[in-house]
Amino acid sequence: MQKQASPGLAAAGQYMRNFQQFSVRFSRIIVEEDINSTLERICHELSTSSLTETPPTVVIIDISQSGLALSAINLLKEKINIPIVFSSLNDGNFKPEENQLHVLPPNRIISTILRDFILIQKVQGVLPLSLNVIHDETFVFLNLTNCTIYQLAMDKNAIEHKLISIQSWETAIILIGSFSFINAILEVVSEHNIFKTVSTLYAFSPEGELTHLQKPCNSSYSLVILNAEIYNKTRLDELKLQHSELATSPQVDTLFYFHISVASLLASFNFINTSQIKQLISFKNMSTKSSHELLNLIKEKIIFLPSPYGPFYLKNSEIQQNFTIQATKLINKNHCKKNQFSSKIKPSEFEVSSLEKSTTEYRIVVAEFPPFIYEDNSKKPKKFYGYCIDLLNHLSRRLKFNYTLYESTFGNLPEINKNHTWTGVIKELIEKRADLALAPVSVMKERQNVVDLTIPIYDIVGITILLRRPSTASSFFQFLTVLEKKVWGCILAAYFLTSLLLCLFDRLSPYSSQNHKKKHVNDDKDHHEFTLKESLWFCVISLTPLGGGEAPKNVSGKLMVATWWLFGFIVVASYSANLAAYLTVTRHDKSISSLDDLFLQHKIKYAPINGSVAMVYFERMAYIENKFQKLWTEMNVKEFDAEEKARLAVWEYPLSNKYTKLWINMKKTKLPRTFKDGLQRVRDGDFALLAESTELKYESITNCDVMTVGEEFSRKPYALAVQKGSPLKRQLSLEILKLETERVLHDLKQKWWDKNKNRKTCDVQEYGGISIKNNGGVFVVVLIGLGLGGLTLLVEYWRCQYRTTRNKHPARVNVISVRSQRLKYRSAILKKHPQIRPRYTYYYQT
Repeated sequence: MQKQASPGLAAAGQYMRNFQQFSVRFSRIIVEEDINSTLERICHELSTSSLTETPPTVVIIDISQSGLALSAINLLKEKINIPIVFSSLNDGNFKPEENQLHVLPPNRIISTILRDFILIQKVQGVLPLSLNVIHDETFVFLNLTNCTIYQLAMDKNAIEHKLISIQSWETAIILIGSFSFINAILEVVSEHNIFKTVSTLYAFSPEGELTHLQKPCNSSYSLVILNAEIYNKTRLDELKLQHSELATSPQVDTLFYFHISVASLLASFNFINTSQIKQLISFKNMSTKSSHELLNLIKEKIIFLPSPYGPFYLKNSEIQQNFTIQATKLINKNHCKKNQFSSKIKPSEFEVSSLEKSTTEYRIVVAEFPPFIYEDNSKKPKKFYGYCIDLLNHLSRRLKFNYTLYESTFGNLPEINKNHTWTGVIKELIEKRADLALAPVSVMKERQNVVDLTIPIYDIVGITILLRRPSTASSFFQFLTVLEKKVWGCILAAYFLTSLLLCLFDRLSPYSSQNHKKKHVNDDKDHHEFTLKESLWFCVISLTPLGGGEAPKNVSGKLMVATWWLFGFIVVASYSANLAAYLTVTRHDKSISSLDDLFLQHKIKYAPINGSVAMVYFERMAYIENKFQKLWTEMNVKEFDAEEKARLAVWEYPLSNKYTKLWINMKKTKLPRTFKDGLQRVRDGDFALLAESTELKYESITNCDVMTVGEEFSRKPYALAVQKGSPLKRQLSLEILKLETERVLHDLKQKWWDKNKNRKTCDVQEYGGISIKNNGGVFVVVLIGLGLGGLTLLVEYWRCQYRTTRNKHPARVNVISVRSQRLKYRSAILKKHPQIRPRYTYYYQT
């Protein structure tokens, strides 16, 4: 049972006992979190009432608001046919059965009224976009979107901590709770001078009228009191006089439960005294017809009984109370003025059908800004499409207006020129040429001074950095690019020259293995005869860990091999070191990643576009730093006594001059005149462009040669701009809110950003390892070697087979006399060995 309902039920029981000596029996059931326990309690109570001589149970009133009791009762709907009156906070979770009646609780209705009131205040520009609701446990705030809700306890320290955490926001705050809770918040605000940037403070209490609130006159915020209007003051005073419970408890809730309880009991009293129901002895023998008759009687009593806070009425099979909230501004800024304005708020006043909707044709100025607005020059007249165009079509269908699009003659997006006057679409609105500016206009105070801006049409965006995307030359044989082509050419020339000389030295030297065989005939090792083929192979093997094998026997050959070994060692070491250094530098090449990185380096120049939002931001940040620097200097030169100077000496200057130096460097760099100029400078290299993130993000997803880096700063929402004081602001803002609630804006964002047809998939180099794209040539070399080895094997096999076939069928034998050889060798042989006689020898010629 809800805490606020207990006094109302007690007062209802006393009221019925005083009415015609009617004896009423209340059976209270505490609803627990476990539905089974709740079901057991209900069954036990119903069974007890049917077995004893007590009056039968004819109606169940569920005031738990959680819906748990109703869920338990629905499990017994086949056995229980008596009417059930329930008041649930859950919207749509429980659909009333035929024997059930739903009465909306006060906090559901009041939350809806306040929601609509806040919505209209935001649309009219009275409230800022940010809204916070602070309430205590006496009120459950529901059905409010686009705001932050806090529930606080009666602890001044906790209240102070929470209020300080939100005081720096430009926001409006609604306070909902008991008198003591609201007073505690106002006391904390007054003691600590909180809410310097809060524009409006609203207060509402379910305990009754807030007529005693006080607030310092020098406070910077406005205080608006929200009270539930009392329809029947005489009735309220009578009830308070007769029932003390109604005077000390929260009036709105207590009187609500008192009303529905009295109405249900009176209807049951009349129903029991009818002739058709006198024989009722248990809830089990109540017919469906009798249950419907009793339920209709309860509806009639609830609607026709007078209530101090407004009558009840039936709407969509539910009963609602016609609450009205009285809004009264007590204090405005630095002036204490009571009753400055007073208005009555009802939910019906904020239906969409009651808003002023235009059926005229509007002139709308557009500015090309992909993906929000594209130009299609291929068609005549020129066509436009994009995010904003789709949004405009939704708005025109809902608000039933026609429109004509045209481009601005003063440039595209709004900028401030040297004369501090507006250009672009803002100038079109200032000069009354257009009714609406269809472009992503960021919300700025200067723009709000000359035009009206709707609520945001897109996410909050800020300023970011655009850089040229770093590109590393990729090559399939990148392992060869570590050394220059000239170096590779010199290495190959040294290789062939060394092989040739090694072969030549081995042939000419008298001490080589092939010219001095007798000296090495007894050596166990094989003797290399360094032919040209063997020399080429030896020089290659010498560069591998395997080594080249036995060196030449002659000293000249050994010197040549030693020189080649030293050369090879240096070449291999240099190549390995350069390859490792190349991969290390490529992986750890740190680029600009934030505004601080940009500030701390001097290689890359940077600047925003002249007259853009980014330029205004940096210009003003530099101005603020200079302003505070002057104030700090003035404070230091001010005459203090020695003791005061000693106290101030420990505090260093708290601000840096980062933005001052940034702005000086930007002016030296010269600001680009247009976005295309800035983009071209980025592509040329060593330049960073600072602009709104949406513009840079679109460029980065449609062109792979640039990229955005760093977090966004100076974030502002995008909105549509209308003429100052135009009723279009209210109409458009309300429809934009509804489109956001229906997720239409989310779908548009998905369409024009994530699924944009111009979006490209860029090959982003993430240095997690060596890619096959850059070093696949290594495997090509291996494959070429394997292929050549296989081809050589085939040639060797074929040659061997061919020789074997020829040897089986020898050719004609020619006998050659050695007489001809005698002439060749006679003189040389006979001189040394005269005893040797030449012999006949036969040769086979093939």
